[in-house]
Amino acid sequence: MPNVGLIGVGNMGMGMARNILKSGHELTAYDVRTAPLETLSQEGARAAASPKEVGLCADAVFLMVLNVEQVKAALLTENGLLAGLKPGSTVICTATIGRSQVMEVGELVTRSGMRIV
Repeated sequence: MPNVGLIGVGNMGMGMARNILKSGHELTAYDVRTAPLETLSQEGARAAASPKEVGLCADAVFLMVLNVEQVKAALLTENGLLAGLKPGSTVICTATIGRSQVMEVGELVTRSGMRIV
């Protein structure tokens, strides 16, 4: 079973995280807030200190963030997801962003050797 990562543990992210855990997958999660990570840790998830750490642990990562600025921050910073993901990994972006932004983010991800959905 693939290891799953999740960046963004808000209302929707928490529900997704719990369903991922219920399905038997290992889950590594990151959020800028510590409280949801503490909750998930008690439920069996691994709390990461950065998006990069999520990437180092996961084969597929859900980006459950709000907007393109948060997507780019999660992906592109020094401790961002792209710094940790293995080539061939999959990023599933669920942010509410426009088509041109999806294309821009998609190119950054695929140029780094990963897939994006």
